[in-house]
Amino acid sequence: MNRKDLARTPGMPLFRGINFSTLEVDGNLGGAVFMVGSVLCLLIGLPMARAMFAGALLGGAGVATVLWWWHRRHPWPGAEQARHGTFGDLQSRA
Repeated sequence: MNRKDLARTPGMPLFRGINFSTLEVDGNLGGAVFMVGSVLCLLIGLPMARAMFAGALLGGAGVATVLWWWHRRHPWPGAEQARHGTFGDLQSRA
């Protein structure tokens, strides 16, 4: 009996798998543990994804470094006020 026959057997529910979009995860330490655990399960289960993960980490670090460098040398007007929480004062002076 193959899987299609099992799914069509009366009284047997169809298994749809785990749907990650329905899982509720808070944005705290528990969410971080869930995320790290999910990535580790993926990397253990799919060894071919390890090279892509390493490349994505290196690429992300490279883009973050370039953006950090760019914004250090080209600050936008009002960056100091936004950093110190006085950004609203700029609009009241205009």
